[in-house]
Amino acid sequence: MRELFAFTVVGVTATVTHVSAGLVLFYVLPLGLSALWTNFIAFCLAYLVTYFGNAILVFPDTRLGPASFFRFLTVSLVSLGLNQAIVYALVGVLARPYWQALMVVLMVVPPATFLAMKYWGARGTGSGR
Repeated sequence: MRELFAFTVVGVTATVTHVSAGLVLFYVLPLGLSALWTNFIAFCLAYLVTYFGNAILVFPDTRLGPASFFRFLTVSLVSLGLNQAIVYALVGVLARPYWQALMVVLMVVPPATFLAMKYWGARGTGSGR
């Protein structure tokens, strides 16, 4: 239960980072970035929150280092691919607003990411720091 609660806190923090950065980059700053580039940059910022939050708070037995970094990175890149596919399909193909794509991303990606992190990303990466 503690693990799920901590994952939720980290996930909400990363999600707020992702959504806030995405909305500011896309709608507020006059950068002229596409939805995919905006989403990629926002995802990268949120990844920093996700990696350190998960490695320190959610899976405290994970040894921070190259093994955990690459496992977490792999899970995050797969999550990014799923994230980008959803944004592309909804914004690029179906011409839906970006904010609607973000809502779908929020319903699909975090649960998939938790399961992947729990059963592979943080598994067998050592104990303690």
